[in-house]
Amino acid sequence: MKRNLCIFLVFLSLVITGKAQNYIIGKVVSAQDNTALEGIRVQWNGTNKGALTTKNGVFRLQESQQTDELIITALGFVTDTFHVHDYRTGDTLAIVLQPKVSQEVIVEAESEATTISTATILPTEKMTQKEFKRAACCSLAESFETNATVDVSYSDAVTGAKQIEMLGLQGSYVQVLTECLPTVRGLASSYGLEYIPGTWLESISLSKGVASVVNGYEAMTGQMEIELKKPHESERLHLNAYFNPIGRWEGNLVHSYSFTEDFGTTLLAHGTLLNNVIDNNGDGFLDLPNRSQINIFNRWRYANEFTMVQWGIKALAEERIAGENTFSPSQTIARWNPYGITVNTERYEAFFKSGHVLDDDEKYHLAFFGTYQTHSQRSLFGLRHYNGNEGTFTTRAVFTAKFDENISLVSGASYLVDNIEETFDINTVNRYESVPGIFAEATIKPEKKWTFLTGIRYDRHNIAGDIIVPRIMVKYDIDEQSTIRLSAGKGLRFANIFAENVAFLASSRTIIIPASLQPEQSWNIGIGTVVYFSVFDKMFTLDADIFRTEFINQVISDLDISPNAVHFTNSSGSFSNSAQIRLQGEISSALTLAVAYRFNDVQFTTNGILQQRALYSPHKSFLSISYTPSDWQFDATWTYRSGGRIPFVAAKHSLGSDESHDYATSFDGFSIVNLQAQYKFMGIELYVGVENLLDRMQHHPIIDPQNPYGENFDASLVWGPIMGRMYYSGIRWVIE
Repeated sequence: MKRNLCIFLVFLSLVITGKAQNYIIGKVVSAQDNTALEGIRVQWNGTNKGALTTKNGVFRLQESQQTDELIITALGFVTDTFHVHDYRTGDTLAIVLQPKVSQEVIVEAESEATTISTATILPTEKMTQKEFKRAACCSLAESFETNATVDVSYSDAVTGAKQIEMLGLQGSYVQVLTECLPTVRGLASSYGLEYIPGTWLESISLSKGVASVVNGYEAMTGQMEIELKKPHESERLHLNAYFNPIGRWEGNLVHSYSFTEDFGTTLLAHGTLLNNVIDNNGDGFLDLPNRSQINIFNRWRYANEFTMVQWGIKALAEERIAGENTFSPSQTIARWNPYGITVNTERYEAFFKSGHVLDDDEKYHLAFFGTYQTHSQRSLFGLRHYNGNEGTFTTRAVFTAKFDENISLVSGASYLVDNIEETFDINTVNRYESVPGIFAEATIKPEKKWTFLTGIRYDRHNIAGDIIVPRIMVKYDIDEQSTIRLSAGKGLRFANIFAENVAFLASSRTIIIPASLQPEQSWNIGIGTVVYFSVFDKMFTLDADIFRTEFINQVISDLDISPNAVHFTNSSGSFSNSAQIRLQGEISSALTLAVAYRFNDVQFTTNGILQQRALYSPHKSFLSISYTPSDWQFDATWTYRSGGRIPFVAAKHSLGSDESHDYATSFDGFSIVNLQAQYKFMGIELYVGVENLLDRMQHHPIIDPQNPYGENFDASLVWGPIMGRMYYSGIRWVIE
C-alpha cells in the first residue's frame, strides 16, 4: 500500500504542475499600522475573477486580458481601486487600505503568533503557522509545546501514543474538528493527534468550556478547530525535512496550484520513519516505538461570487513496533519469546463542503458538510490481541440568517452514523450509533456592550434515546479593549474504552468493564476576561478565566481498587475546577514574551473515595520568549509542572528499591526547557533545537520490565517525560 501511495503522490504532483500561468502577486496592508490584512477580496473590475489574501496579506491572481483595474473590498476599510501598469513577473504590488473612521473597532491582541480575540463571543485563542514554527511541530500532538492552555504527554511508556489535556481533563472531552468536521475520535482517539502533520496546519482555534451546538453535543471541556492549508490561500510550494540523532526522519510536502482564479487544488504529503533501538534507561524496552507513516491528502476548491465547493480524499498507513529490544514481529507469540507490541493502522477519509450565498445582500447563507471515514487497526500487546474497525458518516446542513446588525440565527440538521467493532482477546464489543439531530442558535446584541448567544440542539440517539443540549454564552464589552465572557452548557459523549485507554493494554492488568456503561454527561460553566492594553507604545494582553466541569456519570478508570486490574465504572460527583491567568505582549519590536500560571483541581471517585485524579500535575507555570533580530529567530520555553498523586497500590509491588521509589504514592514536580533557533534566507529556513534541555525524565516508567508476562508488569503509570534531552534539526523551503 505504501508503495502505491508514493507512486500516486509523484504522479499527481506531475499532473498538477503540468501547466504554467502568469500571475499578479501583491500584498495588502492597513494604512493605520502597516499590518498585513488577511481574507481581503481582490478582484478584477467588471469580472467575478478574484482571490483572497493569505495570513501575510499576500494574494496571487491570474492576469486579466480585459482590464488592469483591481477592486479591493474589506469590511472596516474604504473600498479602493488599484491600477496595474507594466507589472513585471516577480514583483510584489503594495496595496494600502484606509480604515473607515466610523467603523466599530475590533481589537485582537497578538503575541508570539497567538491571538486572543475580544471580538468573538466564544473565548477563542488562535494559533497560526508562525507559532507552529517555534517548535519542531511534526504533528498536531507536537503543536502545543509553546502553548500554555493545552498540555501534551505520553499516555504510556511503550506505544508512543500522545494525549492532550484541557481544563485538567483528558483530550477525549475536547471536541476536535477539522474545518467543522469531526476528527480524532472513535478508534483514532489514541494515535489520531499524530495523523495531522504540523506543516499541513494553517491555524488552530481553541475555545475553553462549552462550544456552539452547531458542531454537536460532544464538547465538554472545550473545542479545537483545525484549519488546514487550502487551495488559493496557501503557498505554492512548501517542503520540510526534520531529523534528530535518535534516527527519526520526517518529510513534508505542501503543493498548491490554481488552474483558474476559481478552481484549484492542494496536495499535502507526509512521511515519518524511526527504525532504531532507543533504550536510554536500560530497562530492556524501547523508549519510543519504531514507526513508519505515509499520509497523503488531496483537496480541491471551486468558488465564484455566490458559491464555494470543497472536496478531498485522504489516505494513511502507519506501523508501530515496540516492546523489548529483542522483539521481532515475525516471532512466534509465546511467553518464552520477547514481549512485543505491534500496531498497524489504515485510515481513509473523504469530505465534501459547500457554501452558498442566497441573496444579493449576503444576509442568508446555506452550507452543507459531509465526511466518510474508515479506520482499521490490528494490534498485539504481548499475548493480547486488540483489533478494531470503524466506519463513520457525518452530514450537516446549516442555514444562516442575519436579520440586521444585532440579530442573527443559525439553524440546521445533522445526521451521524458510527459503526465500531472491537475485539480484545476473546471479547467482542460492537456499537452502532444512528443519530439524527436538529439545532438552532441565536446571536442577539440588544445594545453595543452586550452580546448573547443561546443555542439548543435535539438528537435522537438509537442507544441513549433523546438528547437535549442547551448552551448559552454572554459577552460584555467594558470598552473596546476589555471584555468579560460567561458560558454554561451541557455535554454528552460515549466513551470508547479500549481505543481511549490503550495504555492499559500495555500492562498485565485485567480490564473489568460492567455490562452496561452509561454515556458520560456533564455541565460546564465558566467566566473569563481579556484586557488589551499598551505600555510605552508596546502591546500586551492579559487574560484570565475560571471553569468548572461537573459530571453526572463520568466513566472512570479506577486504578486504586487493585494493583492487577483496572475497573471501568460510571461515577457521579466527579468534577474539575480550572483557573488560568496569562500575560503576553511585546517588550520591543524584536522581543515578545508570554507568562502564565494554571491551577487544576480534579477529583474522581476511585475505590469509593473522592480524591485527586492520579498521574497529573495540579499546578503549571509557563514562560515563553521569542527574539527575532533580522533574519534570525530564537525561542525559549520553560514549563514547570508540580508533583501529583500515584495510585497507592503501585507501591505494593514487590520490586527493587530504585523502581519502587518512582512508584511510592506521589511524584515530584519537574521543569521542561525547550530551545530553538531559526535562520531565514532566500525562501529557505534552517532550524535547530533541543527539547528537554534539563534532561528531566521519569527514570523507571515501566513496573517490573524484567517479567513482562508476570502479573505486576505495567507501562501505564506515566506522569512525566519518558525521553531525556533531544536535539533536532530541519530545513524548510517555501515558495509563495
